[in-house]
Amino acid sequence: MSRILFVENRHRTRVWEIIAAGLAEQGHTISWMVMNHGFAPQSPNVSLLPYPRRQDLAPAGNRFQSIVDADRRIRYYGYTADHYVHYNSHIRRILRVTQPELVIGESTQFYELLTIEACREFGIRYIAPASARYPTGRFVCCEADTLNVVGGSGDVPGEEDLSRFVNQLVSRTIVPDYMKAVAAGKKESRAWKDGPDWAFKAIQYVRGERYCSPPPLKKLREGRIVQRSLALWNQSAREAKRRITGQSRLRVLFPLHKQPEASVDVWGRPYADQAALVDVLSSSLGEDAALMVKPNPKPGLELSDVLLDVAARRSSIVPLATTVTMHEAFESADLIVTVTGTVAIESIFARKPCATLVRTRNNDVSGCRFLESPADLGLVVAALQAGTFPMQSEEEVMAFAARLYAESYPGIISDPYSAPEVTSQQNRKHLTNAFNRLIPALLAEKKEMQLV
Repeated sequence: MSRILFVENRHRTRVWEIIAAGLAEQGHTISWMVMNHGFAPQSPNVSLLPYPRRQDLAPAGNRFQSIVDADRRIRYYGYTADHYVHYNSHIRRILRVTQPELVIGESTQFYELLTIEACREFGIRYIAPASARYPTGRFVCCEADTLNVVGGSGDVPGEEDLSRFVNQLVSRTIVPDYMKAVAAGKKESRAWKDGPDWAFKAIQYVRGERYCSPPPLKKLREGRIVQRSLALWNQSAREAKRRITGQSRLRVLFPLHKQPEASVDVWGRPYADQAALVDVLSSSLGEDAALMVKPNPKPGLELSDVLLDVAARRSSIVPLATTVTMHEAFESADLIVTVTGTVAIESIFARKPCATLVRTRNNDVSGCRFLESPADLGLVVAALQAGTFPMQSEEEVMAFAARLYAESYPGIISDPYSAPEVTSQQNRKHLTNAFNRLIPALLAEKKEMQLV
């Protein structure tokens, strides 16, 4: 059997415990690395990353620049990376002591990204389980801090079930697990949990966990900043609507990624500055095309003053009001452009032209173009206008649907705080079965690579 290290990530740790319990029953040796001490599992072999003292802080220099670029605490709240050297040394110490053959964790926080960097140097595989987006009720495992999928159940439904799945997706009668609205009954039970959870995290902040989150007061002010930005954005949207009404320009839709969030801050790292990205995308368009920019349904700090200024300066940008639904925006668009958004998958099945700024398996489908640069958007628009943009056939759509099933597993990966069904007996069984299949396959693959 093998040695497997799990990396704590607050509430998500409860899911890791479910997976770890199943693997331990199979004889694997489980150990833990914990950053947030208050979320440590009640398990043996737990290594706490010590909170740094003042004398432990030191300038990080340029050594960790790629991680600094993805660190939400630094990007959005103006902090430094003076704690990186301290945490990096302890992460590597724990890896040397536990000697894992596989590490399982998320790829969102700085300490996870430091662990991934160390694993790459030590030749240790790191996988990040996450929602499959589509099909719903399933999850995938990604390689380290990428969207490259590893493993897979190999299960493919029959043609009739695949067709039903595609039709449901196109008609928007299903949405990804992470987008599902909380049911009315759960909203009531959630309300009383929010206060204690916020208070618990505040206590952990005081005790030393202050490198994954901003100070509680800053977090509270964030909500007011977002509300102010939304009001200004909607005012700009009303003016833009009057400007575009009656025009016959080709319409490109860019749905903003919520920030902070791994979808753009980590996986789409080069394009985390969405204001700059929107500026370049819009400047690549001619006068016969417009870039419709849609706010995220749960907007965050991406609605910055800089983005508002870009939207005001560029006549090719059409801000969409928050009252415009994704369905309305999607239907009105001739082309979709995204960094890593789920909208790319939806475009493939709806057979709507799409372009992405991060290469993933979605780009293996004809109608989903990978852009080497945001400035290349104009070339895609020109191809559409000339009628030379390639689109996928129905057969290609069905093959892609089958691939999504084959590369995923039944089960929900989320945190029990947001999705209590994660801890259900059925989901526990799904996760246990999936990892009991995945882990031996990954370890066998590693042995084969070592023999080559």
